[in-house]
Amino acid sequence: ECLEVIHVVDAFGDSERHRRAQATWGAAFATSGGFTKRVTATNEWHRSDDERKRPYLKNLLTRAMAQCASPNDVVVWTNADTIFKPESVGEIIDHAQKWGACSIRRLETDGRTEPHMGRDAFAFQAGWLTKHFADIPDFILAAPCFDLVLAALIRKQRGIPSGKENLHDDIFPCEMPTGTVMHEPHESSWLGDSPVNDWNKKLAREWTTANMPTLKL
Repeated sequence: ECLEVIHVVDAFGDSERHRRAQATWGAAFATSGGFTKRVTATNEWHRSDDERKRPYLKNLLTRAMAQCASPNDVVVWTNADTIFKPESVGEIIDHAQKWGACSIRRLETDGRTEPHMGRDAFAFQAGWLTKHFADIPDFILAAPCFDLVLAALIRKQRGIPSGKENLHDDIFPCEMPTGTVMHEPHESSWLGDSPVNDWNKKLAREWTTANMPTLKL
């Protein structure tokens, strides 16, 4: 069976930092053992009240799932500035095929040892995504909360509760080791109030209230 690996990314960034990160993708995906396609979004699927044209996560995932030929294929989501080590993608694919889904926290390239709570990569077996797609809120990318809720959803399927404290932990097999992917530090664009940020926060509150009351976002 020929494994399909679908890389999903909201490729809105075009700075030097983004280009340096994306320069690592070719070698990492080339050694992954699967035939890779990339699903990107720049100016499509965005909210009309958002000047940055940020896309809906599930629209990208739907497009990726349509390109999967088997439930064993793997969908890898990353930010546009996620840095892969040469061996990272192969390790991520193996993990997703064995365990169904996982999230990954980054390490910063400036040598900081305290990892960020946010997730910079997810991997899903196509069959896992099909089974749990309806459980994912209609989040918008490049805005708060969606990654923490996705991480909590992956844990929920294994009966593991999440709170802000243990989201700083890598709990096997729901998370891969921090540092599997890297990231250049920069000022966050997710801060403050906006229609998009408020939308994601609202969906996150609704999801946590119904599914994970230990998680206060």
